[in-house]
Amino acid sequence: MQLSGKIKIIVFSQLAVIILLLNSCSTTYQSGFNYYKNKINIDLSNHNLSYQFIHDSLFEQATKKQIDTFDYVFLTQFRGKIKSRGYQLKPDSSIQNMRLENCLIDFSYGSPKLIKYTYDSFYVNQFASTLVCQTNVDSANLFSATFDMYQEFEIEPKSTGKNNLDPTKTWLQTENYYYHLKPISQNQGYLIARNLSERAASKLDSINEAIFIKNNPQIANQTFKKRKEEPSSVNGFVNFIAIVAVTLISILLNV
Repeated sequence: MQLSGKIKIIVFSQLAVIILLLNSCSTTYQSGFNYYKNKINIDLSNHNLSYQFIHDSLFEQATKKQIDTFDYVFLTQFRGKIKSRGYQLKPDSSIQNMRLENCLIDFSYGSPKLIKYTYDSFYVNQFASTLVCQTNVDSANLFSATFDMYQEFEIEPKSTGKNNLDPTKTWLQTENYYYHLKPISQNQGYLIARNLSERAASKLDSINEAIFIKNNPQIANQTFKKRKEEPSSVNGFVNFIAIVAVTLISILLNV
């Protein structure tokens, strides 16, 4: 065998070893809180979610229909976000348990915002949505989260003529325009539900971490190995490359 052939074999052997090492699981580290998070339970069994709003005209469609849709979207998203953060939705835990019950979501108007449209200005309302629940982990025995968004509007120049405006809508006016402030639509209701659930899950995460560190300082200060599996598609590709490399080595050995 020529020297160049031996060099090729060494190179391909090293390549195969590197590829096989890449195929193995990588190890990262996580805090004590994240390590034990799957043993922390969030109890929503007695949530009894109810709603409060200032008046029916806050919603574009029938209030009951929009509230029913919002209720389903919010609870589905909230439970999903809790699980995605690694918590368990169970009533009891030997490590830590957070209970949320008798929850209320309040819809109201927040601080208005001044909109400047060409030479005219007018105010749009802020839709303020607030989740409040009784809880066992706060000194005030309350858990809350908020999400706000400004209402949409449509505007028509006065040159269009008042008689051409949709008579089913409430029109206000500036010096040069007619404008209509839109109530909460079905799509906005979905966005509020999704974002409010995200705010609530994020705050829930912060509170649970603070409680865990306070009650378990020794564990909280430790770091734990976290075994990270590569995605199956990546594993398949790497295995294929490894097989090709080993095959090439076998061919070179027979040259």
